[in-house]
Amino acid sequence: MKALRVLYAGDGRAGQAADYLLAVLRRMRARARYVPSKQRLPSSALRGVDVLIFSDYGRDRLSRSVEAQALARIRGGTGFLMVGGWGSFSAKYGNWHRSPLAELLPVECLGKDDRTNLPTGALVAPLKDHAVLDSVSWKLPPVVCGLNRTRLKAGSELILAAYPIAARVRPGARPVLSTAKTSYPLLALTRSPAPRVAAFTADIAPHWCGGLVDWGTKRLILPLPQGRRIEVGEDYARFLASLIGWLAQRR
Repeated sequence: MKALRVLYAGDGRAGQAADYLLAVLRRMRARARYVPSKQRLPSSALRGVDVLIFSDYGRDRLSRSVEAQALARIRGGTGFLMVGGWGSFSAKYGNWHRSPLAELLPVECLGKDDRTNLPTGALVAPLKDHAVLDSVSWKLPPVVCGLNRTRLKAGSELILAAYPIAARVRPGARPVLSTAKTSYPLLALTRSPAPRVAAFTADIAPHWCGGLVDWGTKRLILPLPQGRRIEVGEDYARFLASLIGWLAQRR
């Protein structure tokens, strides 16, 4: 089988938050091309790509011609993932609600600043069985600490939700914890036969990712070029690998 070809743009630059996904892609032995947040996306980068990932990567980094090429590639079978952040969805530096690419997302952008900080955390909970979740354990579910608020589109699948944690704390008393009755969409997917598109509304690197990066009982130390490395939970790496594999139509 040919190596998976991934184009990943955003999350600062290599050596910063981008190292988390870059290390997972390296563990998958994917052929990854990385474009830092401040760099414009060249049209040549889209050729032959199996999966396109925008994570905290603002729409202003795409020319209209490159944006049209990305749209055509996704409609032609390239998987597409948008990950949350200040440069995603309708956030302060995102403005993706003004893009034709928003029409392909399984969630609706609100059209206004959608950044939502969750200082007490929000519990990640599965809503249904799906191939993306087959490799992870829910014995110790993670929490996220922020996300972009969106609305699920009709016909899309909501796989994960984030339930805000509420706490009552009094001096000398044991804290009382509960989860809110309402939740936020966290991972939404398009349904077949539409193009494979996913929206993960939290971040995959600190700080919004919260405990997600430590998900799993086993620790992994993942190497990167120039002696860099990251340490993550095994289920974190498995989850991202499964999601990217689903987008590429591979198990």
